Amino acid sequence: MNILIIGATGSIGKAVTHKLVNEYNVNLTLFSRKATTLPKLDNVSRINGDVMNYNDLKFAMNNIDTVFIALIGDLPAMIKNIVRVVIDTSVKKNSFYCFNGNI
Repeated sequence: MNILIIGATGSIGKAVTHKLVNEYNVNLTLFSRKATTLPKLDNVSRINGDVMNYNDLKFAMNNIDTVFIALIGDLPAMIKNIVRVVIDTSVKKNSFYCFNGNI
């Protein structure tokens, strides 16, 4: 399964990444404004991007099965943009998990 984590550098994104890498056989794509600051891991790609930039999201959603969203901020605008990209791309499963806050 190919999972995209949007907001991967936040506390929730990092915790979800850690859990998935250590307990499941998945391929992860970590998406954040500073994703390349995250450690390199097996079966994990890192993409720097802006959640409000359609083209950044479209690139990140290539070959993705599930989207996990761990963001804070203007969630209605962010989610609207994410859903727009999901509709326009080939995300196989429109599974969304959205959190606003800290662990």
